Amino acid sequence: MKVLVSDNLSATGVEILKKEPGLDVDVKTGLSKEELIKIIPAYDGLIVRSATKVVAEIIEAADNLKVIGRAGVGVDNIDLAAAGKKRNHCHECTGRQYDNYCRAYDGLVDVSCPEYSTS
Repeated sequence: MKVLVSDNLSATGVEILKKEPGLDVDVKTGLSKEELIKIIPAYDGLIVRSATKVVAEIIEAADNLKVIGRAGVGVDNIDLAAAGKKRNHCHECTGRQYDNYCRAYDGLVDVSCPEYSTS
């Protein structure tokens, strides 16, 4: 499963994700909307904080996207209506940093591999 982290997360959090079997994690921060639209079709999961605005155009271009995880409070930077139309799941992850990454990972597993679901 290919996951894009498009905002700055702690090195520890990224390492937690990269150590998970079956996850191929890319960290690409500071992308413009156009750059994100160009690369997002290759990804199954997207993890953001508040810098990335996940607008309808990005979601529409995301042919393989199954889940959007937000490490932080709220999902105001994610177009939930557009995500719902594409049946993408959106997860808000608050609390300690470790929990953020684990919850985002759990969401990815729940959606893409229900037989291995951790929740």
